[in-house]
Amino acid sequence: MARQHRLLSLLGIERGEGQLVLLVFGFAVLHFITNTLIRTASYALFLSRFDAQTLPYTYIGVSVFATLASSVYLKLSSRFSLTGMPIGVLCLKLLTFAGYRIGLDFAEPGWLTFTLPIYFGVVNTLDIIIFWNLLGRLFNLQQGKRLFGLLTSAEHIATIAVGFLTPLLVGLAGTLNLFLVAAAALGGSLSLLIVIARRYRQLLSVPAEDSAGEAQAREGGLLRNRYILLIFAMFTVFILGIYFVDNIFYAQVEARYPDENQLASFISVFFGVVGVVSLVMQLFVSGRLLSRFGLRAVLLITPVALSACAVLFALLGTFSGPAAALFWIAVTASLLRLVLDATDSAAVNLLYQPLPPLQRTRAQTIVDGILYPVGIGLAGGTLLLLTNGLGLDVVQLAYVLIFILAAWTALAVLLGREYPRRLREALSRRSLGSVAELRPDRSSIAVLRQSLDSPQPGAVIYALDVLEAVAPEELPGSLPALLEHRAPEVRLDVLRRAEQLGLAELVPAISRRVRFEGSSEVRGASLRVQAALGDAAA
Repeated sequence: MARQHRLLSLLGIERGEGQLVLLVFGFAVLHFITNTLIRTASYALFLSRFDAQTLPYTYIGVSVFATLASSVYLKLSSRFSLTGMPIGVLCLKLLTFAGYRIGLDFAEPGWLTFTLPIYFGVVNTLDIIIFWNLLGRLFNLQQGKRLFGLLTSAEHIATIAVGFLTPLLVGLAGTLNLFLVAAAALGGSLSLLIVIARRYRQLLSVPAEDSAGEAQAREGGLLRNRYILLIFAMFTVFILGIYFVDNIFYAQVEARYPDENQLASFISVFFGVVGVVSLVMQLFVSGRLLSRFGLRAVLLITPVALSACAVLFALLGTFSGPAAALFWIAVTASLLRLVLDATDSAAVNLLYQPLPPLQRTRAQTIVDGILYPVGIGLAGGTLLLLTNGLGLDVVQLAYVLIFILAAWTALAVLLGREYPRRLREALSRRSLGSVAELRPDRSSIAVLRQSLDSPQPGAVIYALDVLEAVAPEELPGSLPALLEHRAPEVRLDVLRRAEQLGLAELVPAISRRVRFEGSSEVRGASLRVQAALGDAAA
């Protein structure tokens, strides 16, 4: 039992949370197993019948139908319960799995096969909405900070499991029957969702925070805010870039593996490798990169890495390099863009932090609900114009990609420069919101340290609150200098924190300062804290 408690504590699970976390984790694994199987089957069947130049049409289809499906889901969710909507969607997915399996086997498969990537795009969008809506209701902010890393790792675990098992499944049953395996996994996730809905009805029945009034509030500056426009522009270019990378990748895969079973096996193993590396990135690398190098450097990692691949691909393709080399460069580029997604997501979440709460919510809503599907459609239209209209081949697409990545890099540089300034403004107006949501990086820590030099006591105390929440290890080195701050309320705050945190190493600095202290209140507090910390040390 003691060993079990130690394991739960290591995973961030507190007493009384184990059963809920286990059920949600099981649901998430099966949920994403279904998603990964459908992705593998959809692209393998599509590419075995159509070439990669046809994919842009499907991107436009995803843009239209995913936006429509999301709008319908959100509209219906206001009329039906939180659990009723996901259960209904999962039941509908079961019916569509059966419909595709029967239709592709017995009907003329051409048009139905063409819809598969569009279908996956819609399903993937709904899966993300369902998963995050469920987590948002079942766990509060403090629990989310501890548990979301564990729960989101379920996607990588599902990807790994499916990636390395699918070649065996394809060999035994064929690519088409992956729909049946996906239906079995979906049945398991549906069963767990029903159990969660029954056992935790009270949590799920609590109404979500009403932000409708906020969404309708008029700030007048959202689209005139240079910082927000830079975020929108970089996200749009990001979508263009990753879909160009995907298109080049699938063109190379299609050329190398013409058989649908070979395609399914390669795609599944590829995503299995992506799952392994992504899990390692999420657990051990992303946070350290942000802490060590800061937001500015992290924003540049993906476009710079992809630029190196694009330049190498374009040069080798221009000078008739070996086909195998082109294939593996395309695979590497796709692998990089997928595994760096965890780092990119963390960086983007940091970019929103300096915005006032209402602007932050609206900006995220526009990015996730509008720019994402619109960006996919823009990528599809651009690819169609370049490939079908102008007749560009995959090597020439790589040259266009280089320009897109250059724009991405330039916008990342601009945002990296703008972020510290916006963060300083947010600190001065004390509008960072709940510090439990913040994730520290080197540049934000530097800004917080600079804010401690402010002559305004409120700004200094607020910066100390944020610093204590996101980087408590920085406090012992920052507090001694603040004992000399001209505002007595700052000196009192420093003494209070030193006593609460048991920072006995501050006793010499407090002792030196108390001799010259002009405020009787601060002098009394200094003597009391000095005695308390001295007794604790003894």
